[in-house]
Amino acid sequence: MSPGLSEIVAGITKGSLEWGTEQVRAFAEALTSKQIAFIGSGATVREAKAVSSDPEFRQYKRYITDTPLRTLARLGLLLRRWQDDPLRKRDLTNLRNKIHEKYGDVGLHITQVVQTGILDEVVRETRETSDGTAATTEALEIFLKGSEKFCLFVQGSHAPGSVGTGLINRLRRDAPAISVLFARGTQARRVVAEVVKTIIVNEPRYNVRSREIGGSLIVILIRKDAFD
Repeated sequence: MSPGLSEIVAGITKGSLEWGTEQVRAFAEALTSKQIAFIGSGATVREAKAVSSDPEFRQYKRYITDTPLRTLARLGLLLRRWQDDPLRKRDLTNLRNKIHEKYGDVGLHITQVVQTGILDEVVRETRETSDGTAATTEALEIFLKGSEKFCLFVQGSHAPGSVGTGLINRLRRDAPAISVLFARGTQARRVVAEVVKTIIVNEPRYNVRSREIGGSLIVILIRKDAFD
């Protein structure tokens, strides 16, 4: 039987535990279990732990060092696994509620950034633009922690002028390295297209990159001097 988290920590403290591959694996597994125990049933915890094998999560782990952000990234991927399965609709709602209870609006927003595939595209763009892992890590963690302000989920009912003005004001005030617009649906995409025109004219400090994933549009703004 693998040792529990407290047993492992105690062993390390006393210097009595040989730090080999199996111990490292057991420690990591116990730590992960503790971090996600709040989501409830053992079956759900096991599914969340299984996300470790996803290529997306392995990539996140390379660049995201902050433990709560890693946990939220893991749960965002779990939500993505469930989102198209009608049999998991209740599980998805329950998990979102538990995330909100523990991490609030910010945490729930971060899981949405992961669930929608936004983080995958941001990682790709940041990795290609930055000069190394440390710079990528810093930019990604700042983006995730500030994603409520700098990752906008645009709806078809939004006024392009209002969205554009609000975003430009934020870019000028805070000068984030990364900002994102996300749209799903024809009208929402039209709104984003108009906002992008405004950004290009009024904020030349930002490079604009766009990606399409399954009918969704992701527009990534990267400040030109962010990685100088």
